[in-house]
Amino acid sequence: MLAVVADGMGGLADGDKVSQAAVTAMANGFFHAQGKPGHVLLSLLEQANQAVNGLLGPDGLRHSGSTMVAALIENSTFHYLSVGDSRICLFRDGALYQLNREHIYCNELYTDGVNGLCSLQEAESHPKGGGLTSFLGMGELKYVDIPAQPVVIREGDVFVLMSDGVYNALTEYEMIQALSAPGSIADALRSAIQAKGYSNQDNYTAVIVRRHDVWLDDDGNLREP
Repeated sequence: MLAVVADGMGGLADGDKVSQAAVTAMANGFFHAQGKPGHVLLSLLEQANQAVNGLLGPDGLRHSGSTMVAALIENSTFHYLSVGDSRICLFRDGALYQLNREHIYCNELYTDGVNGLCSLQEAESHPKGGGLTSFLGMGELKYVDIPAQPVVIREGDVFVLMSDGVYNALTEYEMIQALSAPGSIADALRSAIQAKGYSNQDNYTAVIVRRHDVWLDDDGNLREP
């Protein structure tokens, strides 16, 4: 199973068209992909970036763009990659873990701080600290975040691929509450975000991948608890 979230960059022209082009390229390529899951994801990302760069053309590069988080689930393993500041999180045993690292300017500033080029306080408070340092539509990608090993999926695991409109609206506690709610996690997240009533609420998108307990009944048919 392939899961993808692409978030068009806010304030830039045609961000919706760019993100749609990225997702379409990933989905179309997936039907013909072969090989190891990690390599498949990288190949699909290459196709998505080429599609976005081609849509924008040489003069349009960096004038629009999109983030990308993608996961490939195969044989109880969760393979993933990311570009930009969308997030992939794992909710396991009541705790929420962020799996990927965001490609934002403040992370580069933190390195400068460690090297004595600026203070850590300056890095944390920089007005452009949230700016993207890697995204589809910049031409050659600067960073791609990939894990050393895929995550082995356990029963009860919930993976969330989300745009910044989700995690900027909710605290970690509020997100855990939504992920723990009975019924639809998507509905719980939506209700929690809408309850905030932010006048400047960004578009919010999440893909939720959940592992359910499944067993065979007496007739050999699959049945969920």
